Amino acid sequence: MPKDNTLNASADTQRAVEQFLYRQAEILDERRWDEWLNLFTGDGFYWMPAAADQEVGEGQPNIFWEDLYLMDMRIRRVEHPYAQKVAKAICRCIVRFPRMAGPGPAGSRFEHWGALRYHEEGLQAAGVVLTRLLLGEVPEGVLEAHLSGRLLAMRKPNGKLRPLACGSVLRRLAAKGVCRVMSKELRKAGGQRQFGIGRKAGTEV
Repeated sequence: MPKDNTLNASADTQRAVEQFLYRQAEILDERRWDEWLNLFTGDGFYWMPAAADQEVGEGQPNIFWEDLYLMDMRIRRVEHPYAQKVAKAICRCIVRFPRMAGPGPAGSRFEHWGALRYHEEGLQAAGVVLTRLLLGEVPEGVLEAHLSGRLLAMRKPNGKLRPLACGSVLRRLAAKGVCRVMSKELRKAGGQRQFGIGRKAGTEV
């Protein structure tokens, strides 16, 4: 956006724009996706720039830069039965978290997010957001941050060191949720050499 992004508009025009934005927010909150798509013209784009001073979307890093086709594809993906099952499974993982587990790179712990059990709307929103994290529908920097890990060294009984990588708590919650829903499919995709899904003690075997 330009630094001086004020417009000389009449009070009626400003009010009409404000009412349109309120209407759009209400439609999105109520998940009336087809009605929301109809707000756009055929050449319309849904654009959220990555920086406040960004003036161009095409060919630049963006949070969103989507035409009608991509918007429709995103909606169908979010509304897919598997996506909804995963979101519900993630919610269950949030409220039934492991105690005293190691924090992620940002210092966040499962106990911090477990407080969402007392806020149903926030819990459901977290399930949706973490499903989008699994689908890669987050800004690139956010995805990179959640793919990182905190490196630890634990001493074994024999005196040697065991290296551990403690990943983001939110990524671990999201991964646990999708494994609960799609464990059979993931085991098949990973083959006999994977030890992370459906195997007791995992890679410690």
